[in-house]
Amino acid sequence: DARRAARWRLGLGFGLISNLGALNTPRFALESSLVFALPRGWLGARVSVGVGWATQDISDGTARASSRLVLLPIAIGAHYELPLGRFAPYVSLAFLLSLVATKNAVDGEPGQTRVDAAPGLLALGGCAMAIGPGALFLEAGWQQSRLETEQVSGLVGGLVLSGGFRLDLR
Repeated sequence: DARRAARWRLGLGFGLISNLGALNTPRFALESSLVFALPRGWLGARVSVGVGWATQDISDGTARASSRLVLLPIAIGAHYELPLGRFAPYVSLAFLLSLVATKNAVDGEPGQTRVDAAPGLLALGGCAMAIGPGALFLEAGWQQSRLETEQVSGLVGGLVLSGGFRLDLR
């Protein structure tokens, strides 16, 4: 049956990314996947592009500093799910390239924007629930991506929690 052989899905998710320290940012992601039927489950490729941002202002009474960070994680990897009635637990593992734009300013002086790339991995586990033409999903995972520059030093990823909807385009 051709409808069972492969499925193309388009999803929109929202949630948060936290490195369990100074970086806590909302996360919005657009994803697309193409999965193929196996005797038990679905296996395929998944591509996602997300965006998150964070700001921090510091003042010691004599000087004021502000930092702005925009995070654009791009992930390409494998996806496996096991349908169990209306529910389908799944796992995804992807190569990740996080584009990180930073801007630091001191005492109102306009800072320069710097863009760096941080390679890494993204591992997710979740569960989808079939509803209408697609599925609602909740997922959790870890985004491992480090950046060492003058402006940013450390993990630009961490704990990922998100939910959303995937449209099944067949």
